[in-house]
Amino acid sequence: MLVRDSYWSYQGTGFNTGIRQFFVRLAGCSIKCPIRKICDEQESLEFNGTETSTEELMAMPGEDMNGKWIHITGGEPLHYAQEILAAVKNAPNAMFQIQTSGMLELCGHHENTWITCSPKSEANKLRLTKCNEIVVVAHDLMTSSQMTEYSIKYPHALLWCSPVHGQSAKTAEKLIERSNCGYRLTGQLHKQWGIK
Repeated sequence: MLVRDSYWSYQGTGFNTGIRQFFVRLAGCSIKCPIRKICDEQESLEFNGTETSTEELMAMPGEDMNGKWIHITGGEPLHYAQEILAAVKNAPNAMFQIQTSGMLELCGHHENTWITCSPKSEANKLRLTKCNEIVVVAHDLMTSSQMTEYSIKYPHALLWCSPVHGQSAKTAEKLIERSNCGYRLTGQLHKQWGIK
């Protein structure tokens, strides 16, 4: 798999907000989503990174990961689904958070895996069949009916809505109220905290 960056930081969005995690940002995203132009990780969209094996990935944190979190994001990390599942299987005492657009499937879930879906398309186009949480970005093209469709597609997922970083929460607030299906407000708090 191609690794763009790796670092220790704190999760800033969703259920795991405030938890220290080792972030692995994979390179490449072939998903042509409607908000690609405002993606906050433009440099991760291209398939430019360091070729990294599963074993090398697990050695990156530089410490024992038993009971600790590894956060795999991108780009679109599910381009490397098999490698990610191998890492998860070989580290049963580590916790993994995988952040995906939901446009690709992840076959085989494990108890030590938390799946965050940040959908960039309509619910009927999402191939991911199961996730722990939905984090909707409240951009101009998002609608409350789309948010309702996500909640129906993933009935057991926690529901979050986040403003676009640097913008007012008013759009997110309106979407949450109109969808009326249990979304909670979240944000990219790590950016407000001034950390990566």
